[in-house]
Amino acid sequence: MGLKLDESELDTPSASLPLVSGQWNNVSTTDVENGNLLKPSSLDKSFRSCSDSNGYNHSPPTTNPLRLRRLVSSSGVWNGGADEKERKKRWTFDLFTTMVDSQWRWTIIFFLASFYVSWLFFAFIYWTIAYYHGDFTGDSPHQGNGSEGGQEKCLENVRGFSSLFMFSLETQTTIGFGFSRVTEHCPIAIATLSLQAILGVIIEAFVVGVVFVKLTRAKKRAQQITFSERAVIAPLDGRLCLVFRLQDRCKRSAMIGCRIKVHFVQSRTTREGHVIAFDQQQLKLWRQGDGDICLMWPCSVIHPIDPDSPLYHIAPDQLLQHSFEIIVTVEATTGSTNMATQTLTSYLPTEIKWGYFFREMMSINPATGNVFVNDVLFNDIYKVDAPTCSGAEYASYN
Repeated sequence: MGLKLDESELDTPSASLPLVSGQWNNVSTTDVENGNLLKPSSLDKSFRSCSDSNGYNHSPPTTNPLRLRRLVSSSGVWNGGADEKERKKRWTFDLFTTMVDSQWRWTIIFFLASFYVSWLFFAFIYWTIAYYHGDFTGDSPHQGNGSEGGQEKCLENVRGFSSLFMFSLETQTTIGFGFSRVTEHCPIAIATLSLQAILGVIIEAFVVGVVFVKLTRAKKRAQQITFSERAVIAPLDGRLCLVFRLQDRCKRSAMIGCRIKVHFVQSRTTREGHVIAFDQQQLKLWRQGDGDICLMWPCSVIHPIDPDSPLYHIAPDQLLQHSFEIIVTVEATTGSTNMATQTLTSYLPTEIKWGYFFREMMSINPATGNVFVNDVLFNDIYKVDAPTCSGAEYASYN
């Protein structure tokens, strides 16, 4: 049973909301994994009053989030998995996108292999045609008017596979040295030659398209947008807020039309008993309007923990025991290339610090009036006075 708040304490003018004393912030990851969490009895009386007066249950859930793998890594990589059959299906279903998303070494290997394989393949077809047509018989590759014993040749001036490989390379790349050629007396060789010319154009268009897209896309530019290593929860203007930082480290070209979205992902069971494994809820942002932000300087993204927030009924002692993930998505357009880009990150409960706030990293030089940004302080946080109860209970005090 929860402890009841003494009514005399509410009437006393000196009664105030309890603040974080530092006990919970000293809990280590090992303590959480081993279940050595702070018990309600070990917390001060004011915390018990704040936690239990409104009838909220602070008993720890049975699921330990530290044993679950995150959905999105801090670098923005989706940690999804699939079996071998499914991976092969995805790889072959959209080969162009697969090659664009692959690493450069695989793109270069594919670039070289696509040409060499096609050259060798058609060289083998030409060799087969020449062999069965008898173009390799006799000491001389060319007798009379391109005939060998009265029979017209399919390919003139070819002596073996190496010469046919050179002929295949010259044909597909339209070099055309003019020494070897297909005669007009062999329809199958003419058909093979036309097919190679068409296939060569398709291969070149595909490979050049992959290389061009990889060179022009703004993936590297998106990596210049960095996020703070932690998010913090602290009171701002009379209500609890979740805060994290982001900044654009590249100052040479500005990002245009920056928009940010924050989603809260956790498992949810409906009233009918249906389990939604990864239920998404978009978090409302404070002072960011519809998510538009300016990245000319470091920006603090603020989510107010109000009744619409999924964090509204979570107290500090419950934070590390909940299984959820906060996924942040930033979309923008690069000013130099006008290419759209996207970057992601995520925060787990273990990466959220309760009762802390970010240290100011911007200053103005009074002599010149220039703004100075100290990037060293980007991840620096300091302890602040914060309630040891949930946002719902904190709002009831205000």
